[in-house]
Amino acid sequence: MVLGYTFLYLALAATAAASLLFTQGRREGQAHLLDWARKAAVAAAGGVIAAAGYLMFLIATHQFQVSYVAEYSAKRSSSWFLFAAFWGGQEGSLLLWAFWTAILGALLAYRSGNRAGKVWPIFGMVQVFLLGLILVKCPFALGAGPVPADGKGLNPLLENYWMVIHPPILFLGFASTLFPWVWAMYGLIYRDWDGWIKPAFAWTLFSFAALGLGLSMGGYWAYETLGWGGFWAWDPVENSSLVPWLFLTALLHGIPIQRSNGGFKVTNLLIAPLTFATMFYGTFLTRSGLLTDFSVHSFSSLGKDGFYILLAGVLAAFFVPLGLLLWRLRGIPKPAAYEKVVSREFGYSIGSAILGVIGLIVAVGMSAPLITKLWTEKGAAAQAQFYNTANYPLVLILTLGMAATPYLSWRGGGNTAASLKRLFPAYAFAIVLTLGMTGAAMSLGVRQPWMLLMFATSVFAVFSNLILLVPRLPKRESRRTVGGFVAHIGAGMVLMGVATLVAFTRSAERVLLVKNVPQQKLGYTMTYLGQTTQPYDRENNALRIQVVKNGRMWEANPRYYVAPWENKDTIFANPPAIGRFGWGDFYVAYSGGPIGLDPKEVKQTGINPNNGFTVKAEQNVQAGEYLFTLLGLDLDDRAKKTLAEQHNPKAMMDLPEVTFKAVVGVTYRGQTAIAEPLFRYDQKTGGRYSIPVPIPGGWDKSPTMLKFVPPTPEEMNTPEAFDKINLQTLNAPDPTEAVMVDVSTKPMVWLIWLGTLLYTAGGFIAYRRRARENGLLGDNAGSEAKADPSAA
Repeated sequence: MVLGYTFLYLALAATAAASLLFTQGRREGQAHLLDWARKAAVAAAGGVIAAAGYLMFLIATHQFQVSYVAEYSAKRSSSWFLFAAFWGGQEGSLLLWAFWTAILGALLAYRSGNRAGKVWPIFGMVQVFLLGLILVKCPFALGAGPVPADGKGLNPLLENYWMVIHPPILFLGFASTLFPWVWAMYGLIYRDWDGWIKPAFAWTLFSFAALGLGLSMGGYWAYETLGWGGFWAWDPVENSSLVPWLFLTALLHGIPIQRSNGGFKVTNLLIAPLTFATMFYGTFLTRSGLLTDFSVHSFSSLGKDGFYILLAGVLAAFFVPLGLLLWRLRGIPKPAAYEKVVSREFGYSIGSAILGVIGLIVAVGMSAPLITKLWTEKGAAAQAQFYNTANYPLVLILTLGMAATPYLSWRGGGNTAASLKRLFPAYAFAIVLTLGMTGAAMSLGVRQPWMLLMFATSVFAVFSNLILLVPRLPKRESRRTVGGFVAHIGAGMVLMGVATLVAFTRSAERVLLVKNVPQQKLGYTMTYLGQTTQPYDRENNALRIQVVKNGRMWEANPRYYVAPWENKDTIFANPPAIGRFGWGDFYVAYSGGPIGLDPKEVKQTGINPNNGFTVKAEQNVQAGEYLFTLLGLDLDDRAKKTLAEQHNPKAMMDLPEVTFKAVVGVTYRGQTAIAEPLFRYDQKTGGRYSIPVPIPGGWDKSPTMLKFVPPTPEEMNTPEAFDKINLQTLNAPDPTEAVMVDVSTKPMVWLIWLGTLLYTAGGFIAYRRRARENGLLGDNAGSEAKADPSAA
């Protein structure tokens, strides 16, 4: 639509104008030009916000002449899912990315002090590129052909409240990774080797917290909704967000070294650009279509033009700062990162290096489909074992560093021995809890005993930071410095939870639950009770499974429904049912069925409609869960005339073709319908053809069909030939139903959710402190006051 394009072009023009005004105002020392530049930056943000608002208007008012609106929204969609349709596809999510980038860019214009004239044009180049990409792959493009009466709507698997809240947070994190890149570029261009790190520190903390929150939400969404039983699958698209987060975390441990003693300059100037460059690279993999066969999260291709534009952006994001760094390398001062091994600088440098190496390992795994395509036709994705094996020893060293480094002094000063003695309670807690875990492993059995070592080091990290955190909480001033401790406690709890899950999770796949027959699995008694309504009730239907253990009973209701998608009926089974207990979760997810069981397997009573049955006129027949009534039989006009003239049903068989239609009343689980199955006789070929019709109910992917079983020639030769007819259902529920479910225990999984909240909170606490120092939340933008170099 023209208005949407207009808003985007205005934003593009305003971005270019702001860059030029900032540049000219800085060169000429003209304050009024800088003021106008800031206003232009706000105007650019306003243009993107207006474009986003207009797209939301088009979706809300069902303007299906717009291709994007028709593809991702529908009249049946609720208000929340119409809102989520904004970012449901390629074009809208690009606009969401630009939305956050423009808003943060306006903040950069007003909170960069006297550096704005230098730093904002660097940002402006990226915003121009992003807006240009959106204009190539635009959500306002009109569809070809006639306007559809209704839209396709979101994939039913995405119709979940997490779809409303997760993508905006994740894309805020994506957008924020640009700013460490921008500030590092500023430092390289203007040789401000130390001045760039103070504002970059605050932006990095914000990006760490926002992107980390988005990652955590995505993991919880997968666990709570998708039913495969985990929260992280090492999917290439999942990793595309994790890699920049790891480099952000590495940078957070590198900047304090430079603030302390001036070391680590080159390393920080290398890591900072990688935060945005790897995010951009992940975006390229996700949106280029290269991962379509390897990830359920990937988008379809951007098209040829979009592909090459995005590829050019990725190459620029990597190689422009790398080229500048190599060009400036000889002129960059290179003091040692640490003077003594027993110092906080050494601990931070090891932590930063390990996080960077983990980031590279995940990046290589994420790129495996692309790399392996160089020598195989289809390529292959890296398996979870690759990531787990490669990262395990690094995580052990990292957790030990998380425990000990906060007790070391900057530059190795102070009484290190006395400080380390304070770690004794943490040692004690780690030993006691690990001994308890070992005892549990011996009694319950443990799948991977080496995870107990990771549990021990993670406990050590949690309690060592807790010892430092608690004394700071009563004092208001010291509370401002606790962000690092809170984040480390959260990270340690996540790793404790992972170790416990890997070591102690028990699972049983494709457990067959026969209706009303108790089944013992994993110490629980489960009984399948049926469905809440029927499979085509997408809003309300779920499986009913009674779960009992130690006298406690609850009903698990994993969702199960059939809905049209991609021009066919498709099973959707989400979310799973999760029983939450103090020790952890009991997880029940749909796996297959419902199915009918062979009478040889389970004793059945009554008529199985799938085996066929006879209905007499005006008679009710109970077959399974169905009640059938023959209301009448209709013939085509020629057959009626023949029957009226000759009073012999067999005479109709001499006609070239005869069509019979049974009129049958059907009652199923409270639903009543009229079914009219057909039977056609072709005299020329002797063929007898049945044309089934759908009735309520169904199994698996198909609805139940009612079939008029053709009478035999002998039956047609009797006077009472049409006093009764033979019917048969196809795919009808048998009197004995069964479903298959995957069940598992998730011990201490709540540690992971609590840990993610804590490391996110720690990031925001630390951001608030550094943002106030830097003027992002105050009025001292650009000041160079001395501050504590700590990451907290």
